[in-house]
Amino acid sequence: KPALAARTIYATLREIKRDGADVAKISDDAILQLLTAVEKGEAAKEAVPDILKAVAGGADVRKAMEEISPSVSTEELSGVIAKIVTERSDFVKAQGMRALGPLMGVVMQEMRGKVDGKVISNILKEEIQKVLN
Repeated sequence: KPALAARTIYATLREIKRDGADVAKISDDAILQLLTAVEKGEAAKEAVPDILKAVAGGADVRKAMEEISPSVSTEELSGVIAKIVTERSDFVKAQGMRALGPLMGVVMQEMRGKVDGKVISNILKEEIQKVLN
């Protein structure tokens, strides 16, 4: 994903440097390893700044990913989303697919940094459709 790579190299590194991280300690290999993990779905792109801060502090990329962006199984994620949609089924029935945005916010708040937003959005759409059908 060229856009994520560019943003990570330019904006994110500058941002964490402003926050006091020693970005000189982050190797090109560490950045590549992290971007590859994001591409494979092993880490959420929302967690990239925090993972890079940990790496700048001396942590190994994999260890930082495990601590900051623990992986969540699809089944676990689906369960969380189904629960949120079920608890708000009246809202979903009233709003239809317009409920996606507000519910996306609720799910992202709970899963922030653990799962990519696109994955959440896809599962959330399926769960909303179940309530509407």
